[in-house]
Amino acid sequence: RTLAVNSAGATTFTGIVGGTNPLASLTTDAAGTTVLTANVTTTGAQSYGDPVTLAGNVTLAGTAITLSGTVNSDAPATPRQLTVNGSAATTFGGIVGGTNALASVTTNAAGTTAINANVTTSGAQTYSDPVTLGANVVLASTGSGNITFGGTLNSDATARTLAVNTAGTTLFTGTVGGTNPLAGLTTDAAGTTTITAN
Repeated sequence: RTLAVNSAGATTFTGIVGGTNPLASLTTDAAGTTVLTANVTTTGAQSYGDPVTLAGNVTLAGTAITLSGTVNSDAPATPRQLTVNGSAATTFGGIVGGTNALASVTTNAAGTTAINANVTTSGAQTYSDPVTLGANVVLASTGSGNITFGGTLNSDATARTLAVNTAGTTLFTGTVGGTNPLAGLTTDAAGTTTITAN
């Protein structure tokens, strides 16, 4: 079944969604906010049009998964893990962890990931699939987490800058800018950087 939630207030999912029998799709509109406290599984797309708050460690599993607004943990003292297992396009449309940092962000190897704004975590960031930058982006780990690109990394049609700030290891395992070159690439002085492809 499909579920669409249209509300200018707060939409809160306090339990697992689609854990026994997955939903076909899940959509929230741009008005209001959404709180996720547990995993969400669909056979099709998930589209969160409004700001999302994580009140637990959450895995989103489906095909195309779109987070159009901001994504934050519920409080500074409780950073949350976000895992996105999408077989199609995963899109981060808004700032991630800008108010309350996430503990970690992980995407699986299937599909692609588009990052259109800054991402801040206290721990690791792992992008296992090909990544496209849709804006100038800063990826930051405030707690020395590793930041890993498991696939290729490209700009969209416009050349974009990428800054990676972590005291951990920054790892580029795929070709960077091979299809659409980046405008600039910067890593900070802390940590180390490993590049295994052009």
